[in-house]
Parts: sequence; structure tokens; C-alpha cells
Amino acid sequence: MKTLNKVIVAILLSIVSIGWVSAQDFKIGLKGGINTSTIGGFKAMWDRMNEIGGGMLDEIGENYSTSYKLGFHAGVVAQCSFGNFFVQPELLFSQIGITEKLDGKTENSSLNYLQIPVYAGYKASVGLGLNLLAGAGPYLAYGISGTDEPFQKNEMFKRFDAGLSFIGGIQFHKIQITLGYDLGLIDMMDASGWKTLKDIAGLSSITNQNIKVSFAYFF
Repeated sequence: MKTLNKVIVAILLSIVSIGWVSAQDFKIGLKGGINTSTIGGFKAMWDRMNEIGGGMLDEIGENYSTSYKLGFHAGVVAQCSFGNFFVQPELLFSQIGITEKLDGKTENSSLNYLQIPVYAGYKASVGLGLNLLAGAGPYLAYGISGTDEPFQKNEMFKRFDAGLSFIGGIQFHKIQITLGYDLGLIDMMDASGWKTLKDIAGLSSITNQNIKVSFAYFF
């Protein structure tokens, strides 16, 4: 964990240093907002295993379904602008997870990550200081806690996650409002025998998926 913290600090300092020296406009600020997330592949895994087991899981519980779970994100953001183009690195605490329903009971599972998305994008002025913006880029994340015991003990889910992030929205002087989407590209499942089971049963990867609405204020 100490090594990870050093790496994160080094990455952010490098980005900030480059932006400070070369950007036409450099800003730093605070960002926060709402997450609506799920874990892709969970429902498909349940249905496939039930099919292979001849309905065995129906005895455990009927009408299993998954849906998006509400959470939040908060942290710091920097923006380096080069004319109409910009690079925007962020360091966020992000609470995501999944909502599961089984036999009329609802269970919310939260997975808390330290996340670093880095966007490259374009801002188009529409006048009076208002800009439309769109960006995309990679993200890295590390799980630091969760309500699920397997996640806390690192027995079921991998701690590290990575994927692609997309944002679109508006920026008015120091204020930015965006709608974003995080698509995990790493199979989160770390349970014993998962890769073999996945290959044999034709199961899909278990990945994080998150739709987010964000508000940022630059100083």
C-alpha cells in the first residue's frame, strides 16, 4: 500500500509539473458527484450456472436480478489546456458496487476504490465563457475497502482495476459539470478455479461499470 501511494503521488506530480510548465492554462480544483454502478457479468454468471445445474440455483432463490447501485465520488482534479485541447487527471475516492435482489430481498454491495482517471479531450466555445467538452482516457483503480467480506479479505475480487473513462459536459469559467462512464476492462473475479470455470462454462468477465454525474470547481 505504501508503494502504491508513492506511485500515485509520483504520477500526479509528473502530470502537474508538465501541465504547469507547458500548458497555456493550468487549473486545479475539487470534484465530486454521484455514481450509479453495477458489476457486469454477475447476472449472466448466475443464469449460466443455473442452466448447467439444471435449475439447481432455483432451489436457493428465485427471481434473481441485479441493478445499478447508488454511490458517490470525491477528490481533486487538475486541467491542463492547450488551446481547445485539454488533459484532465483526477484522484478520486469512488464508491461503486452492485444491487442484488433475491426472493424479494435487496442487498447492496459497496466496493470503495482509489481511482485515477486521465482524460484527453476537446473544448468548444459557444460564447459568453461557456464551453462544451468531451474527453476520454484510461483509469487505474485500487480497492481499499468494501461491505463485502470477500472483497475486504481479497478472496473473491482483485484489488486492482483498470479500464476506460469517458466524459462529456459543460465548463463555465471555474465550474465544470459532466456526465461520465467508466468501463472496466479487467476481470475482477479472483476466486479459486474461476478461470477454468469461465472457460468451461463460457462465462463472461466480471467487470465494473459506472455511470457518473460530476461537479468540479477550479481555483
